[in-house]
Amino acid sequence: MRSISAGLLMVALAGSAAAQATSKWCSYQLRTPGWIVANEADTETVRTSDFIGSADPFPSRVPVRFTGGVRSIGNDRRQFLKEYFVFRNLQGSDTMFQHEIQAADREGETRWFPIQEALFGDFRTEVASSDSTTLFLLWAGAFGPKNQVKDWVFLVNEFTSSRSRSYWSGELATCRTQN
Repeated sequence: MRSISAGLLMVALAGSAAAQATSKWCSYQLRTPGWIVANEADTETVRTSDFIGSADPFPSRVPVRFTGGVRSIGNDRRQFLKEYFVFRNLQGSDTMFQHEIQAADREGETRWFPIQEALFGDFRTEVASSDSTTLFLLWAGAFGPKNQVKDWVFLVNEFTSSRSRSYWSGELATCRTQN
């Protein structure tokens, strides 16, 4: 919807499930990053690795409240994204992510989410601090020392806003029976 690069990244990462749905966004299930962390954190692979690049990005639609927090992506996450996109055979795609936004889910858990630069300007214009929005996220993976707490990385592929409410109503109407 917003840019060719955003659309290409979504298609490349989300896989064939999006092609089978009426809307390409129907493959994004209603779930929180916390659900993914809870289901993946205790796996042998995550515990004993320092880099986890997800082969299943768990496309997720996450209702959140934007805290107003915005920052440049730090060096550790920047390095993770560089390695992740090499892992996904999309070298150079890490440059599509320069900023992160902070949001709180319904349980009040706050996280930082790298957002595609092609979306960042629109997000800043359309979503104010304390606004509710739905983020369309892909789980990139996690990183951190072996057998220690990891930094979990979820990428923003799209978002909703009051300006786009009617578009998303129609777009997601076809998903209601599937999720």
